[in-house]
Amino acid sequence: MFSINETLQTVQQQLRGLTGTARLLISSLLVILVMALLLVAVYTGRSALVPLGLSTISPEARTQAINYLQVQGIKWREQGGDILVPTEQRHVLLAQLTENELITPDQINFSTVIQDDSPFTGRSARRTRYLVAKMNEVSRMISEMNGIDRATVVIDQPEGPGGIGIARIEPTASVNVTTTGEALSRTQADAVARIVAGSHAPLKVENVTVVDARTNRRVAARTEDALGVSEHLEHKQATERHVKRKIEEMLSYIPGLLVAVNAQVDGSEVVTHRVGVEEPKHGVTAESSRERNATNVPYAGEPGVRANAGDALTVSGLQSTMSETENDTRTIPAFPTSDTSIRQDRGFALKINATIKVPQSWFLAIYRLEQGDPAAEADAATLQPIVDRVTQQIRGDVEPLVETDARQGALPGTVVVSSYSDAAIARDDGGGWAQTGVGSMLVSDGGIKSIGLGALALVSLMFMLMIVRKASHDEEMPTAEELVGLPPALADGELDLVGEADESVAAMEGVEIDEESVRRQQMLEQINDLAVNSSDEAAGLLRKWMKAE
Repeated sequence: MFSINETLQTVQQQLRGLTGTARLLISSLLVILVMALLLVAVYTGRSALVPLGLSTISPEARTQAINYLQVQGIKWREQGGDILVPTEQRHVLLAQLTENELITPDQINFSTVIQDDSPFTGRSARRTRYLVAKMNEVSRMISEMNGIDRATVVIDQPEGPGGIGIARIEPTASVNVTTTGEALSRTQADAVARIVAGSHAPLKVENVTVVDARTNRRVAARTEDALGVSEHLEHKQATERHVKRKIEEMLSYIPGLLVAVNAQVDGSEVVTHRVGVEEPKHGVTAESSRERNATNVPYAGEPGVRANAGDALTVSGLQSTMSETENDTRTIPAFPTSDTSIRQDRGFALKINATIKVPQSWFLAIYRLEQGDPAAEADAATLQPIVDRVTQQIRGDVEPLVETDARQGALPGTVVVSSYSDAAIARDDGGGWAQTGVGSMLVSDGGIKSIGLGALALVSLMFMLMIVRKASHDEEMPTAEELVGLPPALADGELDLVGEADESVAAMEGVEIDEESVRRQQMLEQINDLAVNSSDEAAGLLRKWMKAE
């Protein structure tokens, strides 16, 4: 501590001996150094791009994800079939893409997202670490969802597959969710359950338990059949938003325009099952064949002489052969059939009604334009022809946008165009700096950084200019009279003499000192010179004296 104080005192003494120009130069160098450090912090602090883990998604889903990144103004790049995004935004983007249904949780490649493994770790340990890392990643993804503060995911995966005589236990999961304010909704619970089930292959949605930590209530995730009711409302709202945006884009030239759309959509699912029966055909199920052969051999005559009277004459017969074959064939009639199943999700609009309100100031502006007088006034009767003409034109432009005739069972929609009384709408043609987008650019993070760096650069340039300006001026040197100390010459009006001063040698008081005092005075002068010229040696000498005492 003593050496640090000595060093600081030495620096202060050296700074006191510097001129103002040198001090200003040191200050400017410090400012430039701080600015350089800020530049290094800004450019080296930029996060690297990491894979988003969507290498297995379809081309349509990839296009939707890229469009979302472009709309949000997020830096991205495609490499190796995957989308690269900043590291600190990866979990936020995965949660947002899943929440907006641009991707499904099972499309996320968690092997890419989780990159924390070692070849020296055992198989069981790697599986456990992978499961824990997966739970942490899924927890962070759920925490980034809108309306959710934090989440904890626990997945129970039974060890090994079930064998003979061993019951198969399905994996389960529990999610503890803490919301930012309101209670956990059913839609949020569905999204959370599907994210967890999609992140773990053997896990099913019905085996995921979602608990609201604020209300201590279990929110059951809905099955696919139960989601059909909410999907109908989502189809209706999406159709209304789409048609309303198209109408507003078509009529964007009208200030103060009000548009309302009501759509009737068919969210049913049609499953067509067709069975065709052809002509019957006989098919052979079994065939058998049996053959029998029989041969009759006659007896020969008795040997010796016999009388030929009294007995019937025995006539030796001829040899006969009999053959019989039996064939048995069994058939069954069959009717060939063709089975065709067609599943069609409709989700299209059957009828679209639109109501458009146009401010009266717009009709007055058209009247003034036609009259060529910017200050012309007109009453309701005068504006009525313009109102009828313009509303008819708007109706003709909007009707093709709400047409649903191409669908079977659809009905033509109704377009209502009317006017409403409004206060004078002052249009700022020039537009302010906030309307031109400059304000949004300045309040953005990049704008603030650029402004700060620009201000530091301007301050450093000002310091440099001041140094150059001072260095270019010659310093006023004192004259010889000022160095000698001669008094200035008196003017003619100041020649009145008061008196004459005599020269004399002033007597000096004598002080008797001994040799010890002279020695101490010399030592003190040497120590002062040593402290000024070499402070380290002086400090070492003082430490030796202090230790000696």
